[in-house]
Amino acid sequence: MFFVSFADAFRQARKEQGPGGVFTYKGKQYTTDRADDKVETTNTTKNNVEKKTEVKPVKKTKTDNFPVKKPKIKKETEKKKSDLVSDNIEYQIKDLIQKNVLGPLGFDPKVLTEEDFGDTTMNALKIAAQNAIDSDRKGIIYADYDDILGSTYSDSILQSITDPDKIAKTTFGMSGSPMTVGEDGNLYFNDQYNFDNPQGSNFAEKMLMLGKNVVGNPSPYGIMRAISGQFGSGAGEGSPIKINLGPASNFYDEDQLAGIMGTETAQGIT
Repeated sequence: MFFVSFADAFRQARKEQGPGGVFTYKGKQYTTDRADDKVETTNTTKNNVEKKTEVKPVKKTKTDNFPVKKPKIKKETEKKKSDLVSDNIEYQIKDLIQKNVLGPLGFDPKVLTEEDFGDTTMNALKIAAQNAIDSDRKGIIYADYDDILGSTYSDSILQSITDPDKIAKTTFGMSGSPMTVGEDGNLYFNDQYNFDNPQGSNFAEKMLMLGKNVVGNPSPYGIMRAISGQFGSGAGEGSPIKINLGPASNFYDEDQLAGIMGTETAQGIT
């Protein structure tokens, strides 16, 4: 018997019925709605307030005969969040305060979202997310950022706090959790703000390890990273990160979205 995957069945039903249709797969009924269909119906109707415009690449067109690769997200220079301090330095300082001052007083770390970071940092993160997806990975690694892998420790302090890719790389680093598509049809970057350095068990050990790390990486970023590595949040600690990167359709093509719906977001009709 010829096997038809869920993605193929969904795509054929979607082509024949469009959104709002119903088809049967392996004895169960599914809708032909995509996650991003929900976004289109909710973005402009609630309270008659138009949703804010997000930075996104030009959407590709779909052809029947040839796969079309999504264009790269273009870098932007405009920032809606005005920063006197770059995001990578700002959040290392905030993490040190949370870990050593606010935490002991009983204050929980806040959840960090896209509203907490500048537009250029966010755009660099979106590019890294697209690079990860293009490499069939759900999580971001250091190589996904558009800078030279491994160059961070030799950068000047000016490069470390002005280049958007380096700022994003040293703010988010490698994601500890996979990216997910939410019920709203948007792609989310999930992580926790912390440092995976081995930490000393007391102040003397921390200072000793700090000194060794600085000697090993005596660059501006190396020194900053060494301080946070010893006195900042360790593994399992720190602020949760849940960043809305925008519609998943900006990152995945139609076939990929159909596959994601088949495993994560398709809703069965009982």
